[in-house]
Parts: sequence; C-alpha cells; structure tokens
Amino acid sequence: MSAGEAIAELAARGAASGAAALAKLVGGAPRAGGIFELAARGLAGYLAGYETGVFFAVGGAIEGAVGVLFATAARDALVRALGPAAAADPGSALAEVANIIASQAVGAVAERLGERVTLSVPRLALRGAGAALARALSDGPAFASELGAPARALLVLVPGAAPPVCDTVGA
Repeated sequence: MSAGEAIAELAARGAASGAAALAKLVGGAPRAGGIFELAARGLAGYLAGYETGVFFAVGGAIEGAVGVLFATAARDALVRALGPAAAADPGSALAEVANIIASQAVGAVAERLGERVTLSVPRLALRGAGAALARALSDGPAFASELGAPARALLVLVPGAAPPVCDTVGA
C-alpha cells in the first residue's frame, strides 16, 4: 500500500466517524462520501464555494491540518437544524460542530494507528474558508469527504500542512 493509499484509508475511517457525529447532532443516518484526493493545483477552484470553515492543526503520529468546511447553503441549513441557540451565535455553533466532527475523525485515526494524535483548538474562518485553505496548502495532496445530508460539511485532511490563518482563533 502506498503512502497516499494509507492516508486515504485513514481519512475514510475518520470521515465515517465524523459523519456519525454529525448525524447525532442533526438527526438522520450517518453519511460519509467516498474519499477523494484534491491536488493543490486544482484546490482553489473546488473550495471556492466553501465560505465558512473551521481548521485545526494535527500533531502526534500524523502531522498536518484538518478542516471542516461549510458551503453557504449547508451552513445555513445546519444552523437552522441546531435550533434557536445556534441561530443566536452561529459562529460559535459552527465551531463547536466542527470541533465535534474533527475530534471524532482524528480519534478514529488515532485508534486505527494505535498512536496518539492531537488536535489543536479550532480556528474559525467566517469568510473565505475554502480560499484560505487552498492558499495554506503545500504542494502535497489533500484528502476529503462530504459528510451528512441535508446538513453537509466537507472534511479535509491535509498531511504535512499547517492550518490557515483565520479571522477568529480559539472560537
């Protein structure tokens, strides 16, 4: 198995756990789309529609970044599904949802590896999250999966990259 295939397998395991966490929050069956690889060159165009996102640095057995991104319509649907408290402070609600998804995803990766994998505090980007992630990437690949329906999120694992600088840190 190549290094890329091994990371894709870990990303699939993480996506399944992240999808289960999202389903528990908003109802419905867990749904994780297949893992697909995003080359850094085409990433900006693909991620342009993802306006809001939450990013984390990953350390320990795997170094890199994790992002949970929301397109505008998906972000709004998720906030509605979470109820009035989320509507009162959507940034905080989205950061918490992303934190739960990322924690479950990284926990599944750590369990599979039998090693410690850590996750930083969330960094919230209320605007331009997809573009920020594309700019922050090195030349390496990113592995992604679409989670959930109708409340959708894009889970992205980027080995060897630092998370982007965002407009809110520690949200």
